[in-house]
Amino acid sequence: MKQRNQLDGLIYGMEKLLEENKEKITEADATPIREALAEGRKALESKDTEKIRAAVDDINRKSHKLAEMMYQQAGQSAAGGGGGGAARRARQAAARAATTSSTRSSRKISS
Repeated sequence: MKQRNQLDGLIYGMEKLLEENKEKITEADATPIREALAEGRKALESKDTEKIRAAVDDINRKSHKLAEMMYQQAGQSAAGGGGGGAARRARQAAARAATTSSTRSSRKISS
């Protein structure tokens, strides 16, 4: 159940990230993530634990690559002197993508 919830959250978070940053993400960069999200949805439907785990890992790998790319773009924009606010927002979005897609959470639920 925990893995299903994790995968569901990853799918939601990555879809939101792609939508909010569609002007900054090329189709070539977005396509592998969209494909991974589609596979993730199939894994959720299958209820197969191994497929769910594999989908989580795949989405995480691809979202980290996207976060790195967005962070680099933000740095290049800032270095070019233009769009300091846009660069900051891109860095924040990249950081959110990396945080959202992390499979390891250090948060503990206290009672």
